[in-house]
Amino acid sequence: MDDTLRTLAAGTCGGMASILIVHPLDTVRTRLQVSTAQKYRGAWHCASSTVRAEGARALYKGLAWPLAAQGVYKAIMFGVYGFMSRSLRGDDPRRPLAAYEVFAAGGLAGGANALILAPVELIRNRLQVASHAVTLREVLPQGVRGMYRGLGATLLRDAPGVGAYYAAFELMRRRAVALRGAPKLSLGELAVAGAFGGVAFWTVALPLARRGVSFKRRRRGVYSPGKRTGLREDAPAGRRRGLFVRRGRPRERGARGRAPAHIRRLRVRARAGRARRGGRV
Repeated sequence: MDDTLRTLAAGTCGGMASILIVHPLDTVRTRLQVSTAQKYRGAWHCASSTVRAEGARALYKGLAWPLAAQGVYKAIMFGVYGFMSRSLRGDDPRRPLAAYEVFAAGGLAGGANALILAPVELIRNRLQVASHAVTLREVLPQGVRGMYRGLGATLLRDAPGVGAYYAAFELMRRRAVALRGAPKLSLGELAVAGAFGGVAFWTVALPLARRGVSFKRRRRGVYSPGKRTGLREDAPAGRRRGLFVRRGRPRERGARGRAPAHIRRLRVRARAGRARRGGRV
């Protein structure tokens, strides 16, 4: 098996293992982002209330969809990132990419992946926020246009977010190589680099993630249709900083769910970093 296939297989297995572990955190994040400030006091209260009202299985609603799509996700992400990296290096395939080049290649990979990610997340999010048993027919979008509801928010989230992930991961990887004095890193070092990349992703992406969830959850007859709003309405009046709300202020806006998001991404990207040990794209 060549390096590309080995990397793809390792990334897919790592992604599936991560989703099995962190999906409950993602469910909590999604519910926090779409709830009012009065419903949940925080991540723990959201998780415990969900388990009491709907059972522990409610934390795993929508699990099957992202789990099944992992192979496609990784093929697109690694494929586009690898192609862009080779293109940017040009005639010198061994030239290290500059930070902005890594960011650009990762951003294009994230944008391409969003075309597959958007409909999968749409179905997953609708299942996660449903407080009662729903059928797949009820949550499936109507038509191609319905499948890509919220695509713009997903692109705005994943293009800079994945770019930030790759840039942070590569920065930490190179730093570890310089300290070790050898190009081959341990699993722990790769896990740390992946964790830093995950924090960078959510630091950039979380405010826009809330908008994507809001667009994707609505469907007449199952969810509150609400009105179509944008980023201007999503932040407190006159304060775009409301997208990064701190504890003590009203938390129904963009930063709700940041804590479980960071915990989730740390664990996911630590495993993704270890998966790359099988080969580099």
